[in-house]
Amino acid sequence: MKKYLQLILKISIFIASAAIIFYLMPREGQFKYEYQMGKPWNYGLIVAPFDFPLQKTEKELQVERDTLLSAYHPYYELDSTAFVSFNSQLTASFTDSWKEFSEKYEIEDTLSSIYIKAIEDITTVVYNAGIMSLTDINSLKETGVDEIVIVRSDYSFMSAVERLLTPRTAYERIIEMAEQQYRLYRLGEFIQRININNYLYSNLSFNPEISNRVKEELLSSISMTSGMVQTGERIVDKGEVVDAATCKKLDSYKEAYKLRLGTSEHRNYLMLGQLALITVFMFMLYYFLFTYRKEILQDTKDVLFIMLNLLIMVGMTAVVSRFFVSLELYVIPFAILAISLHTFFDSRIAIFVNIIAVFICSFYAPNPFDFAILHILGGTVATYTVRNLNRRGQLIQSAFWVFLTYSVVYFALSLMQEGSLESIEYAKFGYFMGNAILILFAYPLIFIYEKVFNYLSNVTLIELSDTNHDLLQELSEKAPGTFQHSLMVATLSQEAAKVLDANVLLTRVGAYFHDVGKMEDPAYFTENQAANYNPHEFLKPEESAKRVINHVENGVRLARKYSLPQPVIDFIRMHHGRGQTKFFLHQYAKDHPDEKIDKLLFSYPGPSPMTKETAILMMADAVEAASRSLAFYNEDSITELVNRIIDTQVEEKNFRYAPISFYEIEQVKETFIKRLGIIYHSRVAYPSKEEMAKHLNRDGEEEKK
Repeated sequence: MKKYLQLILKISIFIASAAIIFYLMPREGQFKYEYQMGKPWNYGLIVAPFDFPLQKTEKELQVERDTLLSAYHPYYELDSTAFVSFNSQLTASFTDSWKEFSEKYEIEDTLSSIYIKAIEDITTVVYNAGIMSLTDINSLKETGVDEIVIVRSDYSFMSAVERLLTPRTAYERIIEMAEQQYRLYRLGEFIQRININNYLYSNLSFNPEISNRVKEELLSSISMTSGMVQTGERIVDKGEVVDAATCKKLDSYKEAYKLRLGTSEHRNYLMLGQLALITVFMFMLYYFLFTYRKEILQDTKDVLFIMLNLLIMVGMTAVVSRFFVSLELYVIPFAILAISLHTFFDSRIAIFVNIIAVFICSFYAPNPFDFAILHILGGTVATYTVRNLNRRGQLIQSAFWVFLTYSVVYFALSLMQEGSLESIEYAKFGYFMGNAILILFAYPLIFIYEKVFNYLSNVTLIELSDTNHDLLQELSEKAPGTFQHSLMVATLSQEAAKVLDANVLLTRVGAYFHDVGKMEDPAYFTENQAANYNPHEFLKPEESAKRVINHVENGVRLARKYSLPQPVIDFIRMHHGRGQTKFFLHQYAKDHPDEKIDKLLFSYPGPSPMTKETAILMMADAVEAASRSLAFYNEDSITELVNRIIDTQVEEKNFRYAPISFYEIEQVKETFIKRLGIIYHSRVAYPSKEEMAKHLNRDGEEEKK
């Protein structure tokens, strides 16, 4: 029953993914012809099947926009409060300076009102003309603006930029008007005396609301079409070169064709076609996994991970195409999909899923063929350049090769399609660069996937394989014998993993940490015991068994404390499986001959190994520990030991849940025998000091004779 529920769940994931992709698919129809201007038409005769407007080209529209915008003038608002502020400051300064000025030149006080009235009139003229900062005036000139519209509260008027005043030229204009237009005695000198230039400020500010509204009204008046193509009108025939006029008709037909398919009359057929195509893609992916990677299909978590990555790519493409029209779809880093899948699975899955994702997303692209070629090749190159992601630098190298691939392929396609260098859109290389930069985000993304899906990447394994890890350092200090035992087990395990094509790095890391629980009670394990002292001599067999068995639970607890990944914790839990502490069980049976034995007291909690790597570790752990008890080492003794230990584990069905065959177990035996033979090889027996002296003396006596 559970098996069928799992199957239903996986199929539901595929169906739900297909439904989400279907929902995100564009509802505009896909034009079925590919063409380039200057190239022959490779299809048959095309006759307009319906009336459609002839769309203006982007070049024609741009000419009209430029023509209209040449008559556009930005709007600036005249700030009336600036003059009020000026007047208040002027009055205060006038009062302070008039007395000294009038006494110096013997001017009657009654004339003060005439002077201040003259100054107000002059400055009113200047302020009404408009004052702008020199920086803003230069900016207008640089952008080619020669006139602006000045808006006041009651009316607006045009003003040439050349006629606009800066605070400095406004001051000069005030002095000039005072000296030339007014006959008041030393009026210009008095204006200079009161430092009127200190109160002159810019009173013109850009009004974006009015300016943008006027610009939009101008641009909206442009017609997007220039005539109609009637039903039955000939567009192009096979073999004809697609010139500018024909290309314009084809572009217009393409847009009308898409809109027509998007109407309610044709939308049902469009959606039915999309649904059928998505179903085919999902079936291909399911069949691929069923045929070549059945172990992935059997794990719901793996299926969910693959479909989630696929949906992320489709979702990104849908969002960019709908809400960020100015962006090119080439900026979407499909290579991240390939890198993520390759990191946790293999290159075949990475490339196949990347191809499926690119084919689905190509329906969003204006040129599906170019889109598919670029992204498929980019994802493939990313897969090949990040074979085993164990260094950050590999992502930088991969990003470079992906950028180079996109650039070279796009350059080649452009030359093939356009036939000239002038037609190449060099801005696309910027999008390729952005794509390459986004690939670097694969590193933190992989870290997130590890935490969410409980996966383990080579990057993490490389970090854990460092014997300077805090937990391993603590093990080496508290239980040095166990630490050395773990290193030996790692040596045996990784050699066997190489032979069986298992995960060598994972096997080595699992071997390093499998016995960390022994540091809690190191003296109760043979490899850590001092000479002539064994604490088990003072314990009952069941108590000794409990001490030994507890190292598994202690190891799991320590591993979680140090945040070790679950796959590494599995090595700690499974390296004894549900085996028994046979020495203490036998001793208990000997001491209690007539008592029924509770074997659970002498059994490890398990579970038994469930992967090829944990099975290898179980064999290596038992063989390495037993090899220390050999009286002498030669090929026969080592072979007998390895066969006896592993055959016993097979008989006890310790590997029944692990995906390992009898042939592979024999390969493991051969590897262990070979490796232990090298480790414990016979050495040359050097003569003692006395023997050396004896032989040397004898040689000397023979020489005398």
